[in-house]
Amino acid sequence: MSSDLEKQLERALREPAPSEQSTSRARGAALDAIPEARPPRPRRRRLGLAVIAMATAALAITGVTLAASPAVREAVGIDEHHPPRHDTAPPPDRSPLPEGASGFATVVGDRIWLARPGGGVARLRGTAFELSPNAIYAAAGRPGRLVILDPASLRRVKAHRVDGTVVAVAWAPIGIRIAYIVRHDGRFALHLIEGDLSGDTVVDRDVRPVTPAWRWDSLAVAYVGGNDTVKVQDLEFGRTVAERTPRCAVPSRGPTDLAFAPHGTRLAVAQLFGSTGWIADTSGGRSFCLPLGVARQGPIAAGGGIAWISRTDLMTTPSSTLVRIRVGVRDGRVLQQVETPSGLESIAAAPDRRTIALALNGHRLNVMVVPIPAPDAAKVRLLRILLQTPSPGWSPGSHLLWR
Repeated sequence: MSSDLEKQLERALREPAPSEQSTSRARGAALDAIPEARPPRPRRRRLGLAVIAMATAALAITGVTLAASPAVREAVGIDEHHPPRHDTAPPPDRSPLPEGASGFATVVGDRIWLARPGGGVARLRGTAFELSPNAIYAAAGRPGRLVILDPASLRRVKAHRVDGTVVAVAWAPIGIRIAYIVRHDGRFALHLIEGDLSGDTVVDRDVRPVTPAWRWDSLAVAYVGGNDTVKVQDLEFGRTVAERTPRCAVPSRGPTDLAFAPHGTRLAVAQLFGSTGWIADTSGGRSFCLPLGVARQGPIAAGGGIAWISRTDLMTTPSSTLVRIRVGVRDGRVLQQVETPSGLESIAAAPDRRTIALALNGHRLNVMVVPIPAPDAAKVRLLRILLQTPSPGWSPGSHLLWR
């Protein structure tokens, strides 16, 4: 592990969680100080005026007390319309969502940690999981069902019966279609269905359980066929095209991750969870392998993947390192290589391509956000920790969803 990043991680993990005990005591004290209001009696007007005067005096005294107690003022909300003091440091951001995200999920096998705006982290189980664009809905796999959920409440919105178990789901960028893979009798089949779970069709009855990838315009979806061939279903022209695997690709390492570039027709294919990779030009251009960079000494990466950070640059993760590659017309070249902590299992780029999330699975599962290193940077800087939980164990289905 990089020593600087390790120290940042340790400091971040040592930060104590905020206590609500003092705030609760302050709130109770403030509310107890306010006398219970009693309706004035018409026949005893002077006594009613006296009660009002006493209440006013009590409120004045209470106001002095609250002015001396910022915690109480904040608890009862009387500073709601007062701007904060500029000499006070803002509280740490403890939201489980990255900045600007509509939704974020960590999936390890059948365990899912779903971060929601203002709702903390929800834990659920599913044989597959996906967030729709802008995290308006979530799709979850269940034995015999594909279920649409409301991420805020986890309420079931709709369900679709399937003959088998849903093991992978991919939602089109414009949200009108869903690609999903069903396991039945030891075989896997790729289905396409409308976003409202109507019009279910079978695309291919012999595929690998690798999550499909949608092109940015939602007019094509890539998947891995039963013989480890990468195929692209072109919805515009109604045809399926098998992409040519370059000779330099390792035959024994089948594709494990697929990712279309943010624009254009290029498809990145990762083998063995990012240890090797290649590029397919799905418009009929040439396929070529990606460079690996210089492997560091240490254990082989347990996971990782690929993530596009621009139209021409992507990140790969060979041997627990973060490698930035510039993709050209006929080849790729390494721009930068940065060591990452061991146990790297997954990588995801922010929708704005300015930061990335990494999932590290060791004694604990840590999901962190780091800025994309500049081409001349030598180190990775930790920005935030989104999730820390006891390790659920490694699974080849580990991935991050950032919407």
